[in-house]
Amino acid sequence: MELHGGASIADVVLTPDIRFSMATPGHYDLRIRVTRSGDTCVENRGKEAPVLMLSSAFGDATYRILPDQHVLFEHGNLREVVDKERSSCGCPNSAPPQQLAANATPAQRAAAAHPFPEAESQG
Repeated sequence: MELHGGASIADVVLTPDIRFSMATPGHYDLRIRVTRSGDTCVENRGKEAPVLMLSSAFGDATYRILPDQHVLFEHGNLREVVDKERSSCGCPNSAPPQQLAANATPAQRAAAAHPFPEAESQG
C-alpha cells in the first residue's frame, strides 16, 4: 500500500499487526508491504515526512519511525526490527510501460498513464 499526501496527527493506518499514528503533521510518502508471514516493511520517504508512532495490536510494544527511515518488522513484531531494510516496501510496478500509437485516443492515453494494477496473488 502507498499513501501520499498531507498528514495530520489525527490520521491512523491499521495493518493486521500494527497501528500507525502520526506523531507530527507533515507531507507523507508512506509505503507499507505486509507478507503472508506478517513481515511488515515500512518506508517513510521524505525529509518532510511525519514522525510515525507504531504500536502493536497484540501487546504493549511501540516503535518510532523518523522521516526517511526504512525498516522491516519480522512477523509484524515491533521488537524484531531490521533497520536499513533494502527491499521495496511500496506497490510493485509489474507492468512494463506501454507504447502508444501516435493516433491514440485521450481515453487510451489516460489508461496508459494510470494503469489498473494487476493482481499479484495469481496462483
